[in-house]
Amino acid sequence: MKNNRDWKSIQKTVNLAGKTPIICNKSQFKGNTVSMMTQNDTLDKNIFIHNKYYAGDVGQVYDIRNDRTTIRYGTYTGSPKWLREKLHAIDNDYGFEIHVNAGDLTIAFGCHMYTSHLKLRKKGLALEGNLGSLDMLKEIAYKIREARNIIKHIDTATLVRVSKKDSKTNYMTIDMLTLNKYKNKVVLSE
Repeated sequence: MKNNRDWKSIQKTVNLAGKTPIICNKSQFKGNTVSMMTQNDTLDKNIFIHNKYYAGDVGQVYDIRNDRTTIRYGTYTGSPKWLREKLHAIDNDYGFEIHVNAGDLTIAFGCHMYTSHLKLRKKGLALEGNLGSLDMLKEIAYKIREARNIIKHIDTATLVRVSKKDSKTNYMTIDMLTLNKYKNKVVLSE
């Protein structure tokens, strides 16, 4: 799919934000789009790399002043009918979500889609290539699938009982260690 925006308009827009584009929306292989830019102003000196894949996206920032690399992984998948029905049985609000914490990885199961976010910080210049990024996205997909399958087979009442509902937000939280107690079990209610 060809991007209809010309290079001059992209460069002008990004330069207004204090960044200099190096590569914008180029494909390295089927299912990949990469963008790369730098920022060099009085406050920040950064190198940005953003890769989009079929499996998700990976944003990497190397902070030159602090000699630190931050890598953010994200995945986005449409929710199946059974998940929408389970969430509506818990809370009738369409914005309601179940958040699963698995260490640094957070998975949010919502009525319309479920997402995952992982943020890693590394000392020095530690940018990942496509193979490393794709391997991490596969690991994330495995953890999502594991959490989703456990949630699918837990009775709604049990799921509510073992989760923490925050009265200020529209979601409940459960730890992956707690979910793993119900792995390979069909729980109808305890």
